[in-house]
Amino acid sequence: MGIKKKNEPDYDRLLADLDLSLQPVWESARVLEQAKGATPTPLDLNVDQENLAPVLTELARLVQENNPDAERRLKSLKTILGDSVLNAEIKVLEQAINNYDFDLARAHLQKMADALEVYLDWS
Repeated sequence: MGIKKKNEPDYDRLLADLDLSLQPVWESARVLEQAKGATPTPLDLNVDQENLAPVLTELARLVQENNPDAERRLKSLKTILGDSVLNAEIKVLEQAINNYDFDLARAHLQKMADALEVYLDWS
């Protein structure tokens, strides 16, 4: 309404509201930009391979089902991987799951699985 009436004080308020609303978008873009190209393939990580594949497979199933319980399984994956070169990917994956963006989560989970040489069956 303030724009139609060309009320300048409303412009500042509206711009402030817009800026506040766009903060999550800017943060997601920043995280995605940091993650770009951060995952070399294949990785030689010192991880518990015996537990890695089942956790990734279960996480993939939950993501495929758009199931918010994926957040809990992601914690298990983070424990297995520890501090690794996949931290940026994990951060993007975690943010996608927290935002219920399961398409983005699936893409990053597949990227991680490829880097870890773990096959995920999305069928």
